[in-house]
Amino acid sequence: MMDNVESVYALSPMQVDILLRTLQAPGLHEYVEQATWTLRGPFDPAAFAAAWRNAAARHPVLRTAFYHQGLDHPVQVVRRGVEVPILAGDWRGASPAEQEERWRRLLRDERERDFDLGAAPLLRVHQVRLADDAYRFVLVYHHLLMDGWAAMLCVREVLESY
Repeated sequence: MMDNVESVYALSPMQVDILLRTLQAPGLHEYVEQATWTLRGPFDPAAFAAAWRNAAARHPVLRTAFYHQGLDHPVQVVRRGVEVPILAGDWRGASPAEQEERWRRLLRDERERDFDLGAAPLLRVHQVRLADDAYRFVLVYHHLLMDGWAAMLCVREVLESY
């Protein structure tokens, strides 16, 4: 495990608060965040995955995990390398109403899905094909990593790189 560690940092006071609240209320999921967007036109999943790999390589926060057990003070550990999970779905055979229902269910289920705070990355991406030329995406991440503003900057950078 230590061979994949780039850096170890103390948490900011806000991160300590978020970590403690997360640990004290498992199942609450108030710090699971989501950013969504839609793309129309040709789409290359391999190039999209490469853009996420590049973002993770550039930004240590996207490679960060959090440790607290057995420690006097929690720490954030930056991994040298991680793979951003990109989960793909193809809903082209579903009606628009069924696609919308599936989308709402996906967002709800992802909001309720826990992160293992000790396993970087604390984010995942879903890409859903709605039509031959339409895709919908959701970035799911833990607020320990970033806020909504930073998440949208990250998404913008990934899309520009893509």
